[in-house]
Amino acid sequence: MKNMDCIKKRLDEVAKKSRKETEISYRLEYASQATALAQTLTGMAIQTGEHYEMTWGRGDRLLSASDDQKLKWLRQYTPAQIDEIRREWKASAFERDKIALQELDRLLPLMSL
Repeated sequence: MKNMDCIKKRLDEVAKKSRKETEISYRLEYASQATALAQTLTGMAIQTGEHYEMTWGRGDRLLSASDDQKLKWLRQYTPAQIDEIRREWKASAFERDKIALQELDRLLPLMSL
């Protein structure tokens, strides 16, 4: 029984040493209105070393939406909310947000029809 105790102690020491080097930190956040809208308009999620958006799609590509679905999604926002989202996208460094801005500019004239 004494031999088993020594083995357990050694294994515990090895486990402690190996855990120190494999520590991972993360922060979970809910998607903002701007993020959700950008994902809908572009069908893309941001996947970088520092930023990984979890989606219900396949990998970094979401299910594509038709123009009708995109317009329906846009109609839930007030003009003030759209302006705020636009400012957030302009300040963003991510390519997806720049593409979403172009898609928004393309779709806004169609909303008045």
